[in-house]
Amino acid sequence: MISKYMAEDYESERKWREEWALGDYIGQCPKCGRHRLCICPNGKHRCEKCDWCPEKGEYIKDHPLAFGNGK
Repeated sequence: MISKYMAEDYESERKWREEWALGDYIGQCPKCGRHRLCICPNGKHRCEKCDWCPEKGEYIKDHPLAFGNGK
């Protein structure tokens, strides 16, 4: 049986992955210089190689609960 917390964690991670999924290449990353800047479904940009997000001014890390990083 899946606990309420596990279900909420799964849903949170699923939503995060959908929002930050890499879309089409649109240009050069301002951080690493590679032509791997993509547009994500959430409207923000993210570099496929270094995970830099220009709008946030920071690197986008995996969802905090991914790969056992959470509770």
